[in-house]
Amino acid sequence: MKLLIKTCVIISLVLSSAVSADEGIEVIGKAEVKAQPDQFSLTISIKERGIAASKVKQIVDKKSEQVVSMFIKQGVSESHIDSSMLRMYPIFEKPEVMIENAELEHRASHNNTVKFPLQKQEKKVQKIRLFDVARTISVKLNSLEQYDSVLEHLVKIGVSNISPIQLGFSDPDALYQRALLQAIDNAKAKARNIAKQLGVSVGKVMSIKETGYHAPSVYRMAAMESKAGFNSQATERSVSAQVAITFQIIL
Repeated sequence: MKLLIKTCVIISLVLSSAVSADEGIEVIGKAEVKAQPDQFSLTISIKERGIAASKVKQIVDKKSEQVVSMFIKQGVSESHIDSSMLRMYPIFEKPEVMIENAELEHRASHNNTVKFPLQKQEKKVQKIRLFDVARTISVKLNSLEQYDSVLEHLVKIGVSNISPIQLGFSDPDALYQRALLQAIDNAKAKARNIAKQLGVSVGKVMSIKETGYHAPSVYRMAAMESKAGFNSQATERSVSAQVAITFQIIL
């Protein structure tokens, strides 16, 4: 009887090891590559408000021409300037309330009732009082130094609606491919360490899958003042990759 039990235990262990070997060992590999941004984009909005829509648009167009001309003088290519987005919308005056004859009863006490003359409320048709006109201009810049110079000129022209600068990479895929290879190496190292602790070896790759990619389009930018004026600085940003790999186990 004892011999039978020992035999069953041995068979069970062998089958368990075979299943583990067939299933393999799955690990997650992660890596990130850091680099300085080399692509910069800026968006500004020129807004005006007035009674006559055509005149307000003329003011916006004139200021837009000044901005575009300034960009070109600062070395920005015309193909990197987009000023096609124009919005125009009316501002309506608050409607007046008209009142017609009516009465409202108010019970002042248990025995007395007071009547107040009132009128029925009606709203007049809304009328356009003003027009808002806004043109959005987007531009791609070559460097942060160019951004500082452009920013100074925009303030002089009178543009105050300026979005945060967008920082990115001209070739983000190349950075991702580097991160992907490093993530695979990270997965291999993890698998070897786990196999070593278990007293087995790592065999061929049974499956591999990309499970993550991260490259934010907006990144925090630090700024500092100097005697020469305003200088912007950008810290490194990262592109990350993640893979899930299943390796064969060699017993």
